Amino acid sequence: MSRPWLGTDHTGRIDLIAALSALRRLGIKRLMIESGVRLTQALLAGPRPLADLLIVTAGTQLVGEQGRQPEPLARPPRLEPLRSELFGLDWVVASRVVA
Repeated sequence: MSRPWLGTDHTGRIDLIAALSALRRLGIKRLMIESGVRLTQALLAGPRPLADLLIVTAGTQLVGEQGRQPEPLARPPRLEPLRSELFGLDWVVASRVVA
């Protein structure tokens, strides 16, 4: 299947702005993305973050790339806390992303 809208940016990664714009043209207005450190940083980096809501689940066990530590963002967005809950041993925290 051809995906011409899945172009790459200057780093060789998928151009998220182009991909999200293409989905919007298809009528998709809301999207839930389950991501790791790299994609989360890409969605939050820059002067205008590509996410408007961030939900983080913190568990008692590290997963992924040996519990990979994120690189600091040049301009981290401000997060407005909305809600937090304890589910078993895991914390779930929801915040609005404020540019």
